This record gives sequence, structure tokens and C-alpha cells, in this order.
Amino acid sequence: MGDFNKRIGDRQDVDFNIDPDITKHVDRDKVFRGGEMFMDFLKDSRTCVLNGRFESCKDNYTCLTNRGQSVVDYICAPYDYLKYVNAFEVKLVNDIVNQSGMEPVEQKKNLTIQLLLVE
Repeated sequence: MGDFNKRIGDRQDVDFNIDPDITKHVDRDKVFRGGEMFMDFLKDSRTCVLNGRFESCKDNYTCLTNRGQSVVDYICAPYDYLKYVNAFEVKLVNDIVNQSGMEPVEQKKNLTIQLLLVE
């Protein structure tokens, strides 16, 4: 799953009364906007977002513009698959270009890549 254009902020995508062993997600973006149906879908399908559920230093905003930054793109997985996920990271494309030594290309906004590492 990917570009939902919804902001879920600090709302939890898991019913902890039913699934108490799932790690809580901590979103870098604190705004909740338009995410009601998305949150219902996640809970009903026993699926959760991976963003904000692992190392906070490897989490990032997924939309960066000159108007601001937000998290609107998510990688989701069924609860049963969480045991296979070792790490999750959101990287800015600019950072990848700079780290690799490639020649930067002019871009209108800072794109992100979400990396998911599984066993």
C-alpha cells in the first residue's frame, strides 16, 4: 500500500483490547486529517501501518514541500506479518543521491523512498 493522502497523526490503527501485543505506532506527523475510513479499514482488516512503529531515527516525513511536511504515504502489513519485519526506514531521495555520489537532478519537491527489511 502506499499513497493514501490521509494523515493519521497519533491515532492508533490497532484495537489494543483485541490485539494488545502489537507495538504502538508513533507518527512524526501529529495532524489527523481525513483518515477516518483509512483507520476503520486498518482495524477491520487487522492490518497496521509500519511507519512510526520501528526506530524513530529512521522514520521521516513522506511529503516535503515548500508549504510544509507531513506523513501521507504508508506501508501497511497484516498483524501476522509483523514478526517478519526487521526494520523500516523512510529515506529522502536527496539523501540517497548525496550518499551515493550521484549528480543531483533539479526537482520540484523532495521525494521519499520507504524501505522495508524482512527476514
